[in-house]
Amino acid sequence: MHLILLALPFFLPAQNVVEAAADTGAARAMTPWDVARLRSVVDVALSPDGEHVAYLLAIPRTEDEDDGSSWTELHVVPFDGGDSRAYVTGKGNVGSIAWRPGTNSISFRQKRGDDKHSRVWLLPIDGGEAQPVTPEGEAAGSYKWSPDGSRLAWTKGAEKGKEVKAREKAGHKQIVYEEDWRHTNLRLFTPGEDESVEVELGMSVQGFEWSPDGTRLALALTPTPLIDDSYMSKSIWIVDAAAPFDARPAVANNGKMESFGWASDGSAIVVQTALDIHDPAASQVAYVKIQATDGRAVGVGDPGWNWVTDNAMPATTAQAGAGSEPGSAWWLQHTGFTDEVMFAELDETGAGEAQPMWGGLGSMRSVELDSVHHRAVFLASTPNHPFEAFAYSHDEHEAGGRPRRLTNANPWLSECELGSQSVITWKSRPDNGSWPIEGLLLTPRGWTAADGPLPTIVVVHGGPESNISNGWVTNYSYPGHMATGAGYAVLMPNYRASTGYGVAFAKANQKDQAGAEFDDIVDGVHHLIAEGIADPDRIGVTGGSYGGYATAWMATYYSDVFAAGVMFVGISDFLSKVGTTDIPLEMELVHATERISDGLWVKYLERSPIYHVNNARTPLLIMHGKDDPRVSPTQSMEMHRHLKLKGDVPVRLVLYPGEGHGNRKRSNRLDYNLRMMRWFDAFLVEQRTVKPPIEVDYAEPGSEPVEASADLEEEGR
Repeated sequence: MHLILLALPFFLPAQNVVEAAADTGAARAMTPWDVARLRSVVDVALSPDGEHVAYLLAIPRTEDEDDGSSWTELHVVPFDGGDSRAYVTGKGNVGSIAWRPGTNSISFRQKRGDDKHSRVWLLPIDGGEAQPVTPEGEAAGSYKWSPDGSRLAWTKGAEKGKEVKAREKAGHKQIVYEEDWRHTNLRLFTPGEDESVEVELGMSVQGFEWSPDGTRLALALTPTPLIDDSYMSKSIWIVDAAAPFDARPAVANNGKMESFGWASDGSAIVVQTALDIHDPAASQVAYVKIQATDGRAVGVGDPGWNWVTDNAMPATTAQAGAGSEPGSAWWLQHTGFTDEVMFAELDETGAGEAQPMWGGLGSMRSVELDSVHHRAVFLASTPNHPFEAFAYSHDEHEAGGRPRRLTNANPWLSECELGSQSVITWKSRPDNGSWPIEGLLLTPRGWTAADGPLPTIVVVHGGPESNISNGWVTNYSYPGHMATGAGYAVLMPNYRASTGYGVAFAKANQKDQAGAEFDDIVDGVHHLIAEGIADPDRIGVTGGSYGGYATAWMATYYSDVFAAGVMFVGISDFLSKVGTTDIPLEMELVHATERISDGLWVKYLERSPIYHVNNARTPLLIMHGKDDPRVSPTQSMEMHRHLKLKGDVPVRLVLYPGEGHGNRKRSNRLDYNLRMMRWFDAFLVEQRTVKPPIEVDYAEPGSEPVEASADLEEEGR
């Protein structure tokens, strides 16, 4: 997540962004091919003079291009709005944009020409070619300029030793599992010099921020670069920006930890951190005083200097930073279905009251605040469009204005008739506490209950420490407006264990996986049936990761409710999941809060979908990345094998070579989308009893067929 922590610019009462509603007279429904061509703004940065906004535009590849993930282009638009200008375009990938302080030059990371690695480049917006900043041959990871723009820091994996290179050259390329790693170190560089300086601390750098005076850096460090440590074992250290690079502890590990930034006077760190080691998300904002004499972290665990917010924030959207005055903080907070930028000013006792500045959008991220020019830029999506760049100023607030949308990445969306989208609430069953549960409901535009109940797809988010926002909810694995255009209703529940409803709600599934949390989802289905929205004989379910686990559970334990399921990178067997995932510590500490090997084998077998396979009657399409390290594809293989042996349930398994925990390549995303919608059409709309054919027609209706290249024809592929 791109994050620039600047001082707090201004206080704005919470308010919504007003946008024109989708065109109700649009001519056609959204299709999988439309989803495949959706563009999105993925990064945004405000220039030092406050006049320009740089952004990255993700552009999916077309069918006639080499397969892969989206291209990314660099564009600049005036803060006050107007025509956007393209600066770096074409078939390449631009990443990590930032303005060099004190200049009107944009830096970005890209691999160009004969370079073997990505380098940092600098491009003046008033004309000229981009010039490399980092030395040739040195790979640059995440980078940041010092506050005065004179130095650059970036992350880089430690080099392989000569002995390792010699061994691999001789053909000895064996992997020592979870031991054959190298630390990610920090490199410091002054542009114009020949090479950078490596800072080795015996730990791996997961993130860093320069101090306001540029003499120190705050580093998020972990014992190893393994993903489990990045989730559960971060701590923040202060390192001098000059040799001998003395390091001092600043913020101890309290569980999950995400974004952080310096107080304006360098006396404290504002950090998004967990309430405790079992908190499923970094749900709190802490203001941690740093004592220069010994670097003691007096904030964590000390109520005198630890201010926290009560609402859980998902790691996917939350970010925290220091305000313009010492003792103040701001953060992006997700509450229910809404994101808001919050502000708090602390007194000497550490007390403070959180106040919303602005928000009301369904989904926000990459917020940048500028206290000099009293301006802000950020990314937001709404029910009408994916992420776009937005701008807001104090002057606009004073004049009664609202945040402005600067970009329109998909003008053709006006051709599509988007569904109606609203937040609904139901109560969980009495023996589960009668809790209020919220969900997002999408229905075909213009539909009313008088038109009769609809085939319905339930979409379950992953995590489960995540949530659904009231923003854009259509992508290759979320049917969203594709489904409403085809006559479906879509329910997207924020079941217990979701973030955005407080820590207690997020912890409510611990020691009870697949219990009340998944009952909440079924209770939502019964609510839709009672309201005349959902046809009880035509209910489908889908989801990825933990949502894939929910799908497998619904297709077995709750098979009497669901007529079709599409399971993506999901869990089927908790016992083998623990032994094959790359996040076993996170599973133990924040999902289970207990160790399965401590006599809990039977309990977790009973919470595994394969245990209930004899109850299965739901046709299940299973799809999985063949190289997934998070949820092993063997989880899907187990589910497929048990259903196939049962013999009387339609089941199909599709594996995607080269994909991990989610699909990245255009071809695989389109394939997934087409298979998902075809499976639901077959079993929910047509109510068939047999599987669709395995072949998929990838040609968009009405398009010209793409001819095979000569080399493919010669090789007979």
